[in-house]
Amino acid sequence: MVVHLLLRPLPLLLPIASSWWLARTLGPWQAVLASAVLAAALVAVGVLLLRSTRVGELTWRNRTAGLLLPWGYRFGGQLPTIAGTSWLVWTLLAAATALSTHSVGRDPVTATMAPATGGLSFLLLLAWIANGGLLLYTLGHRGGSRSLRKFQTLLALMLAASIALQCAGYTGFATLLAGGPPLALGLVYGGYVGLLLIVGRNARWN
Repeated sequence: MVVHLLLRPLPLLLPIASSWWLARTLGPWQAVLASAVLAAALVAVGVLLLRSTRVGELTWRNRTAGLLLPWGYRFGGQLPTIAGTSWLVWTLLAAATALSTHSVGRDPVTATMAPATGGLSFLLLLAWIANGGLLLYTLGHRGGSRSLRKFQTLLALMLAASIALQCAGYTGFATLLAGGPPLALGLVYGGYVGLLLIVGRNARWN
């Protein structure tokens, strides 16, 4: 049980750590390509392990397959969907890591992707993971309302704009765009919850 709990963050940490090392060694775009190939191999291993396990049987095979295929169950639960979604999330995590830790020089003649310094790249990566995870989570809801679709569109546009800013070398603006609105919303919600805890459950905004 303890080992299982310790291994639960592995699907999130493995693509981040491997992409960070690959980006420092090969460069960001090569790291994304290599990470996509690596993710495809790991997903294929997970599918093979899952298919070699009998229904209802709990062994190291399906435990390992659960680590290699951790996403996609909200989109129908079919094995091809789980495998495709897991590969996509692995690759997106790797791409986010590679792009957030590298910045483009602003000189149009010598503009190349170089390792970014400071804590902004780490904050940008956290913001991308939070926004991307929330977007995928909401996409798992079938028959969403118009307001939900607008929220999903806003998240997608915010992610795309921050990625464009980061690729252009503006890490600070990219971090502000990706992390600012969620942080402000979280502060407002946290303040409201704090007010309820202090004043009481009957508190209202009037």
